[in-house]
Amino acid sequence: MRAFDAQDDKTKDALLLMVERLRSLSTGQIRIWPNGRREASIVVPIEPEQIDQNLMYLATEILKDLSLFDIKVANYEFPPSYCIECGDKLKPSKRERLVKRR
Repeated sequence: MRAFDAQDDKTKDALLLMVERLRSLSTGQIRIWPNGRREASIVVPIEPEQIDQNLMYLATEILKDLSLFDIKVANYEFPPSYCIECGDKLKPSKRERLVKRR
């Protein structure tokens, strides 16, 4: 959500449209096989909130990966204060901290 919140309205609309399209392909259920066997599967429903959170994550990851290859969708820009690979908050270097103080 940090990446979503950092975007402009046009990009947020693109992300929400992407989530909506992905949601139309979702069944709202998953099938699991206890003990790793395909003989006895169980269908488990997923809460709509969980689906929406997962789809937002997926849409953001898709745009992030596209931006790694310089493919721009809307005005998507990954927040520069976070690592694009793992999403961890980056600590500014000593030089950046000194420049910021001035």
